[in-house]
Amino acid sequence: MGMSCLNKALALLTRYNYSEYKLTKKLQEKEYDPEEIRQTIKKLKEFDYLNDVRTCRLKIKILAHRRVGEKLIFYRLKEEFSFLDADFIRQTLEEEHVDTTEILHTWLGKEKEKLARSKKNYSDYQIKNKLIAKAMQKGHSYEDIVAFFSFGP
Repeated sequence: MGMSCLNKALALLTRYNYSEYKLTKKLQEKEYDPEEIRQTIKKLKEFDYLNDVRTCRLKIKILAHRRVGEKLIFYRLKEEFSFLDADFIRQTLEEEHVDTTEILHTWLGKEKEKLARSKKNYSDYQIKNKLIAKAMQKGHSYEDIVAFFSFGP
């Protein structure tokens, strides 16, 4: 006989910080009864093994340290966390003392050095455009990116 829904959920949670949404989807994939899934989720929340606010804060912090901007953090997590809004992200980053602008500027400085040392001999204009494109793809605001070029190294 297979694992109970609760045991499977606990096993999953030992390996990864699932949100309620993702854990429910995972248990549905394993074809557990919907009522059993609801009861399992309820029990996990009661024991505080499943806490979406805590999980969301952790994921925001991880993404920020991967040099992801506030916009992309929001878009990556909005489906998973129904309560998520831009203010929650900003508040979490502030509480965790994560400065995405500082992270962005440090990363752009390193990327600029790499491109300048590249064998392709990029012009300053090409380097600037490449850096802007990379930072925009990571969800950083144009204002923060331009500030790097105004005040950066």
